[in-house]
Amino acid sequence: MSEDEKKLLQELKKIPRKYKTIKIDKEWISTVKKPGWQRDLYRSRVNAFINHIKNETFYPSTITVNRVDDEITLIDGQHKIEAIDETGIGQQMDLKIYENLTDEQAKAIYIIENDVKGHRIIDDVKLYVGSHDWLDAVLDESMFPINVNVGITSNSIRIDRMLNILSNGLFTTITRRNLSRKRLREFMEEFDADKFRNLKDFCILYKKCFGDPSKDNWVYTRNTVMFTLMRIWMKNKDNFNEETIIHCFKEIENRASVRQDAVSVDVATLEIMTRKIYRIINKGRSVNKFEYFWED
Repeated sequence: MSEDEKKLLQELKKIPRKYKTIKIDKEWISTVKKPGWQRDLYRSRVNAFINHIKNETFYPSTITVNRVDDEITLIDGQHKIEAIDETGIGQQMDLKIYENLTDEQAKAIYIIENDVKGHRIIDDVKLYVGSHDWLDAVLDESMFPINVNVGITSNSIRIDRMLNILSNGLFTTITRRNLSRKRLREFMEEFDADKFRNLKDFCILYKKCFGDPSKDNWVYTRNTVMFTLMRIWMKNKDNFNEETIIHCFKEIENRASVRQDAVSVDVATLEIMTRKIYRIINKGRSVNKFEYFWED
């Protein structure tokens, strides 16, 4: 836990809360509001709780909620509640009840106290949806050229992957450093209008080169290729017109060796792939070549 999270946890501990044991069943669940910023359900965890309920080995742990007037909003415990709802078998559960939390306070409690076993960065990214203007702009089809979403579809890029492309695409070294839970907060604080504009302009170009994303369109399913081309574009966008860049970048699409290298995540293979891409886009160019984005 970071120092900021420890400090925040100490502040949250000062907020009054009550504890109460009640029977949670389908009727009670139907009255509870579920905030949109919670992580997606892990089906395996729901199934595990369902098996415990059916085998009468379900452990009645704590569910955390926020009560504002007469409305109750779930903060933590959605997998257990989903399992109870699906089986229709009510369970005695302990409620930890906060009163009149703001949405930000509820999110903070959720981040610190939730019991994620297999953490995914998408779960934390989702917490910013609806409260971060530039993140919301990336998810807005009317503002952003490529379809991006918080779920998984065959014709879009998931938002955490797009943020990793942006984060890596701004590097001026041959390296890869995907966003982590610790780095995400700082990255989101620095995600401003300039970064959005760069990402949007690059994606406009990328779409002109390779069309729309799909599960069969490998230049979208390989993050390493996409962020490498963004690095090259960032370094050279003022030296070439759009038509030239598109013509050169499109040469990548049918190169099986680049596609193979793009599967790997190690730095050595990333460097091999990057240099290979430069050879392809500079082929036949004796002058005005694409410049390296790093100091060789």
